Amino acid sequence: MFMAFSADVHGSESHPHSDWLRALFLMHTQLKLMDIGQPYWVYEYLVRKSPTKNVQEPNLYRHYVASTFERDGYLYSLSASTLNIQWDEMGPFLERTVSSFRLLPSTDEYVAPYKDPWRFW
Repeated sequence: MFMAFSADVHGSESHPHSDWLRALFLMHTQLKLMDIGQPYWVYEYLVRKSPTKNVQEPNLYRHYVASTFERDGYLYSLSASTLNIQWDEMGPFLERTVSSFRLLPSTDEYVAPYKDPWRFW
């Protein structure tokens, strides 16, 4: 799913945001099955950013790691990032954090988003 999006994005010069999209680099994507058999996607990517007040490098990148689950046609994601120059220090912590993200099994009290879209608890 995400790799197809990435391939389409990089190959589309006529896309209205093609300059911005060229700054997106998908590094890794993987479909996994949770221990209860629920599929989820884990992906890692770099995004080129503008220089910041603290870091004036012209080729500044943020390094992201994320996990996404699907339930009832809705996507639930957790994404974490740091400056790429800090990845060696922060990356393992962010990877463990994202890999711990799980949806709890549905119970009788579960209300699907399409039934009550403003319910956030």
